[in-house]
Amino acid sequence: MKANPLQRVIERACTDAAFRAQLISRPHAVLADAGIDVPAEIEVRVHESSEDRLLIVLPAQGEYALGDAKCRLPEGPVADVPEGMTLAWQQTMNLPKRTLVIKGKVDATTAPALRREIDRAFVDIDLDFSGITVIGSAGLGVLVAAQQSLRGRGCSMCLRLVPEPIRNLLEVSGLLNLFEVHDVDEYRQLFPKGAGLLFGGVAPSKPITDV
Repeated sequence: MKANPLQRVIERACTDAAFRAQLISRPHAVLADAGIDVPAEIEVRVHESSEDRLLIVLPAQGEYALGDAKCRLPEGPVADVPEGMTLAWQQTMNLPKRTLVIKGKVDATTAPALRREIDRAFVDIDLDFSGITVIGSAGLGVLVAAQQSLRGRGCSMCLRLVPEPIRNLLEVSGLLNLFEVHDVDEYRQLFPKGAGLLFGGVAPSKPITDV
């Protein structure tokens, strides 16, 4: 299992005084250097505990509630998406996990909207690739950056229902091993008569049948 990049930052700050001072004074820059991309509009504060001070960080009021994993998690069709791509969040049986269904082209025009949506998730997510027709270098870059951001928040991302051409593209680009990938053939083998419910309780965005 790969180490959490944020954990590495914290560990280094505990042993490197100069790095610790930089993290406190310039947290965005230090986190970016560590591969953790925090949006500019997000304020980052680093506080130091001491022998006579214990800091406890609580989530925003109402953002998450024990026993109610649906609270303020993304759900439903996504608005303000460029023409050529649609995005929709689906619940899964493994709450609070979410599935983001992507349809159409993921290119330089639409990739920023995909990144924006993934950045909204503070839970483990699946990306449903079954409806993607084209994915370019900008889309691949978003996947790499988004996964790093999710890991920095202690979350994971899985690519599901990946068509063979996209899987081949990931392999040729040297990115296949960076992700957990489940392709369409895998689902056909598991559900030979078509799947009513797939992993996590998510229905496929289009029928999967024997070929």
